[in-house]
Amino acid sequence: MTSAVARPPADQPGREGSTWSAGLLVAGGALIFGLAAGELVAAGHSMALLGLSVVLLPVLLWKRPDLGPTVLLVSALMVEQFGYTVGALAGAATEKIPLFHGLGSLHINPADLLLVLLFGIYVAKRDTRVSLNRSPLRTAMLSLVAVVALGVVVGATHGGQLRMAMTESRPYVYLAATYLLASLLLRTRESIRALLWGLVAGVGFKAAQGLLIFMQIRHLSSRPDAVLAHEEALFFAIFLLFVLALWLFDVPGRLRTTATALAPVVVAADLANTRRAAWLVLGVGLIALLIVAYAALPSRRRVVFRIMIAIALASAVYLPAYWNKSGGLAQPARAIHSSISPSPRDAASDLYRIQEDANLKLNISRAGPLGMGFGVPIDYALPIVDISDIDPFIAYIPHNGVLYILMRMGVLGAVVFWTLLGLAIVAGCRLAKSRDGELAVIGALSVSVLLAYTFEGSTDQGFFFYRIAFVVGTLLGLAEAATRLSPRVAATAPVDALAPPATALRRPRRAPAPPLARRPPARPAAGPARRERTGRRRDRDAQLTALVLLPLAVGFFVWLLTNGGSERTTTRFVPAPVAIVTPTTAADPALAPAKPAVASTIARVVLTGATRGSWVEVRRDSALGPVLYQGVLADGSKRSFQARRLWIRFGAAANVEVTANGRPVSLQGTREAVFTSRGVSSP
Repeated sequence: MTSAVARPPADQPGREGSTWSAGLLVAGGALIFGLAAGELVAAGHSMALLGLSVVLLPVLLWKRPDLGPTVLLVSALMVEQFGYTVGALAGAATEKIPLFHGLGSLHINPADLLLVLLFGIYVAKRDTRVSLNRSPLRTAMLSLVAVVALGVVVGATHGGQLRMAMTESRPYVYLAATYLLASLLLRTRESIRALLWGLVAGVGFKAAQGLLIFMQIRHLSSRPDAVLAHEEALFFAIFLLFVLALWLFDVPGRLRTTATALAPVVVAADLANTRRAAWLVLGVGLIALLIVAYAALPSRRRVVFRIMIAIALASAVYLPAYWNKSGGLAQPARAIHSSISPSPRDAASDLYRIQEDANLKLNISRAGPLGMGFGVPIDYALPIVDISDIDPFIAYIPHNGVLYILMRMGVLGAVVFWTLLGLAIVAGCRLAKSRDGELAVIGALSVSVLLAYTFEGSTDQGFFFYRIAFVVGTLLGLAEAATRLSPRVAATAPVDALAPPATALRRPRRAPAPPLARRPPARPAAGPARRERTGRRRDRDAQLTALVLLPLAVGFFVWLLTNGGSERTTTRFVPAPVAIVTPTTAADPALAPAKPAVASTIARVVLTGATRGSWVEVRRDSALGPVLYQGVLADGSKRSFQARRLWIRFGAAANVEVTANGRPVSLQGTREAVFTSRGVSSP
């Protein structure tokens, strides 16, 4: 078997061409990365070079291009597209890595450079004698890129902004690019397992980071709505579905042991993140996974059926107990409750979605068969609340991704996109029937991930997030690579899926000589049995570890809620004494008495907007006092206010640098605050 990225032998003429390609690639990469570094330094973002260094992997990826998809997946899992709402905390360090942010005046970001680098390495090292396999999914993915390009052109003809069009179309290009790279570069079991290990490590790191951030904000009287980004709702669900799939399809090994041990941490982080959609996404994926496992595993249908019964019984006890409660443990019940009988806050959110959908349908009816195109602002002609101060992209990117695709790319784009997802689901169901347990897990996981991705995209801008496009595209490419390997192992009995595979490139081992009659092969015969017992013992240890860690993690989270939520923080300031000195004259320089230091009773507040910005309302005395300022502070804009008492409301306080009486103040979330000369407190 010849690998598609195998290097040609030295005696072939392709060797010289490969050397020239490598030289040009390295030179071009050095030029691009040098310009990017210069732009960062010139823009005053020297610390952002740390994020750029993540992309500087040409040497490693040149030697091991099969690790490229793993780098893509781990980067997307660990680095945020947008900043956290909790502000600059110790645990939120990854938001400072500019993986998805433009480099100075360049309209590209390090994620683009990473994709270009991997494509360049593949083109330079691929064996031209090996033809590429054309699958229906690959054809659909290329068709999606074509209709997205058409949408950019249509948007330009309708007066759309080119830069915003690039921002809107990027997720679909990322989806196709990561899929192609994963399907082309993943050629061996080793590379596939490396990617699965990257999934476990990346999500585990993000879960630990979420708990670390939560520990720092648990005592705030007004906590932010979430501690991590929107995308983590899908990523945590993918992790938990992967762990369940490993057990359903009976794939033992260290990967399952490690993932099972990390599952309680992921569950606790998901509870701490308080995303209402997280549990709905997990529920959709869980239903899909159980259905696929029931159809693909006839011998384990009884186990799957018992799991369904257990979930139903647990829900019958849990939902009534937590139906009208709040807090971390009530988040799954709240997600279902809000869908049936929403609270006033959830009802307002649902009303906004209804108004938004009505405006989208109006835009679709006006757009025509090719859609409005990318970069054209949405015409909110019907009544709707303006939330552009909270979400600057809402003028272009709504919450409902289903109607959004139809509005931007028309009927043609919608047909291509949903055909692509349908083909991927069919391919995943076929792969789930593989006799190889590890490959079957990948197929079942891809089906559940696609349905969860569809739900996230239809409700919470899931089709727009760059990180989700990276992860879903890479997993789709992983499923196609696993499908390519599946026929080679279909004729063999399933073995330990995580044991080192015997590839066709290895020379077969010489058969051992038959043992003598007086030397029975006791030790060789006992070896496999001993390994099997060891594997079973490790699996039991993993189960016990999970059963112990899960109550501890949930109990620790409940303790944080009950002990940290009741405390109220008020930052107190000791104002510096202000010396008021009367000017002296030349006639009596020695007679001018010095005034004693008098403490000021005036509150002095300086507000500076960060990059993303926040809506701010400032009033004198109270919420009913005269308005001093209303507007959005962003991109370094600064406002100063002085009064005995200032009432300020923040749309996203973490995006505003607040200085009160000369000292910085850390605020988070959507909140109100009262400033006096003594400090800041809640109204």
